[in-house]
Order: sequence, then C-alpha cells, then structure tokens
Amino acid sequence: MGGAVSDGLSPAGDNLPVVKDGYYRVALFINEIDPDYHWVREDNNGLWSHKFGHAETSNIDYDEKEITNPAAVNFGDYELVQYYYVPEGGY
Repeated sequence: MGGAVSDGLSPAGDNLPVVKDGYYRVALFINEIDPDYHWVREDNNGLWSHKFGHAETSNIDYDEKEITNPAAVNFGDYELVQYYYVPEGGY
C-alpha cells in the first residue's frame, strides 16, 4: 500500500469515500493466499471496472454481477483493503 502513496495516490480509507472534484476513486484488493493485488476503478457511468491479467476490461465480478460497490464484489480470495483518490489525468 505504501507503493500506491509513493506513486501519488491519496489514501481514502477502507470505506467507500465521497466523490472528490478533480479525482477518481480506485479500490485496492489483496490476495494473501496467493500473494497478489488487484485494482478496481470507478468509471464515469458509476460502475467500477477491472482487468485480470490479459483479460478484457470488465465491470462484472466472479458472480457475473455488475460492480456498483467494490465492498460487495466477489473476486474469490481477493479482499478489499483500501480506497484511494487518483488525480484526474494523472495516470
């Protein structure tokens, strides 16, 4: 998580943060069983999208449900650990 901050992301807590002008929201998931991480980003349409490896970008979780709230998704062994703000146009 320290790497995200050193890359310029601002921690926003472990609950869904409010929308902040000039920023978009992302969520960091960690898999501690098979050490890995996964990012989910909020899109302009209010849904959240992600991409596992070389797969296509998707706004669907493992249960084939649209991602409207990262805290409610099923990504198997990945658990939500932190939200961040990312400056618009910064990445």
